[in-house]
Amino acid sequence: MAAFPRRSLPGHLPDPRGPGERIFKANGSFWKSSHGSGEKYLSRASGEKHLVLLRDGRTLIGYLRSIDQFANLVLHQTVERIHVGKKYGDIPRGIFVVRGENVVLLGEIDLEKESDTPLQQVSIEEILEEQRVEQQAKQESEKLKVQALKERGLSVPRADTLDEY
Repeated sequence: MAAFPRRSLPGHLPDPRGPGERIFKANGSFWKSSHGSGEKYLSRASGEKHLVLLRDGRTLIGYLRSIDQFANLVLHQTVERIHVGKKYGDIPRGIFVVRGENVVLLGEIDLEKESDTPLQQVSIEEILEEQRVEQQAKQESEKLKVQALKERGLSVPRADTLDEY
């Protein structure tokens, strides 16, 4: 994050920024900051427990240690939470660095309400087996759907050849 110097150039208008304000360039566009609500939230949120939903569908839960203007994150004491039906399991991952373009959702967890869940926590082995069974069922269902479409003279491109954005 590069802040632009606070000065006027010859032949240009005076700098419109007020005291304490900075202008940053991010992703080709400029944005103005006076240490407003976004920065205050992020500085307050650092160290709090957060849930992060990634673009590939994974869910991470950990303590936010760092974030920048691109939503790059550093989480520590991170677990990857896997949900299958009404069961869930946590796989310890430790320190986790997430590139911002992969973040779909970032939310703070209310520690008082965290234990009030209708879901049942199970062991890592059990949740991984449940996940494998669920994925096999989805694959079988997809095969039946493709077969039914082929019988009707339609073709469906394979999922691995499509962009999954």
